[in-house]
Amino acid sequence: MRCILRLILFLSSGVFLYSCQNGKEDPVVIVTTDPEFQVDLFEQRSAADGSPTFGLWIRSIEKYPCANYVLENEVQVAGADISVHLSSVYAPDTCTGTPAVAQAFVPIGNLPPGTYNLTLSLADAIENTAVLNVFENRYELTVPHPQGVDFQNLVVNKMPENLVWGYILTPDAAATERAGAFLADLKSITAEPTLPAGYYSYFSISGTGLISLHAGFAPASTVQVFVRRFASAPVDVQNLLQQYRSGPQNALQIGCLTTLGAF
Repeated sequence: MRCILRLILFLSSGVFLYSCQNGKEDPVVIVTTDPEFQVDLFEQRSAADGSPTFGLWIRSIEKYPCANYVLENEVQVAGADISVHLSSVYAPDTCTGTPAVAQAFVPIGNLPPGTYNLTLSLADAIENTAVLNVFENRYELTVPHPQGVDFQNLVVNKMPENLVWGYILTPDAAATERAGAFLADLKSITAEPTLPAGYYSYFSISGTGLISLHAGFAPASTVQVFVRRFASAPVDVQNLLQQYRSGPQNALQIGCLTTLGAF
């Protein structure tokens, strides 16, 4: 007798599928668990000198009573094997800030081009296995069966050199007007970056050229965003920033990073 038996059990922890073929049961198990964290591939730039470090940007789905809850983690790299273990989220000694998610950049290191086995585990209960491919110009992660984690950006482009990017806080009309003047002056001493559409850690560029900041870099305020390329000496950009940050009236709050460091 030929039979195909499919039994679907809906449990809180997941969905279990069983199949029967040629009279022999072969269990195929697919477990789905609600995400506890969001994860992005991320290449962080040092504020001191702009040197890159590859890793994961991890944010909790849950909000905590204040902004300085800590993601406890451990990273081990042995040859082509990478292990990232998230053990807990714990409260700080002194709670500061408004309710927020717990988030952290988890550094892995500078990896030469090649293929790596990456394991991301949550406490001792859930383990995600993935394949990380490192190319000269990007990182790509493949996760066959993500569990407890919402992987957001699985491809991140490496930042080209000589790049300048950031934001200007524009809480009112006066700041918005002065931000427009700053951007005009910035364009006069820098060049268009001519970046292909994609995700570049701190920001993403859409197919229409719209720039959006990464959640870990964007301030909780209305902003104007810029991405430019050095066309003259970097000190020219530093002097321009100083001019607009220290104006006697309507001094601007400008966050500026470069591939040479924070300006």
